[in-house]
Amino acid sequence: MTDSTGVHPTPPSGFMAPSPPAVEPGPIDPGSGQDWTDQVTGLIVESVDKVRGRTTGPILEISKGAVHAVVALVLLLPVAALTLVLMVQVLTYFVFREAWITYTVLGMLFLLIGVSMWSRRAGSGRS
Repeated sequence: MTDSTGVHPTPPSGFMAPSPPAVEPGPIDPGSGQDWTDQVTGLIVESVDKVRGRTTGPILEISKGAVHAVVALVLLLPVAALTLVLMVQVLTYFVFREAWITYTVLGMLFLLIGVSMWSRRAGSGRS
């Protein structure tokens, strides 16, 4: 009901609108048309989730691993290079006093590490 200005009057301060009656869930009625739609929707959602979990789930895990590997590589390569430079500087200044001796010693050390790793590789072709 509206007044002459077209504005709904405000209800009195103690007035509360009646709430709709609560609907109690009952047994599934095949003729109701509501419950079977919820069941079919739930079945479809469950099936789509299963398919997604089996197809895109492993792909997402692999892509996360690849991203972490790239980030680690980008961070570790400069750290390794700077560590090598620091090692050459420290060995030259404190131990050998000559740069060519430092390069020779480090070269032989890396050569021995490389030969050792090469001999332990899988499928070396030896019988």
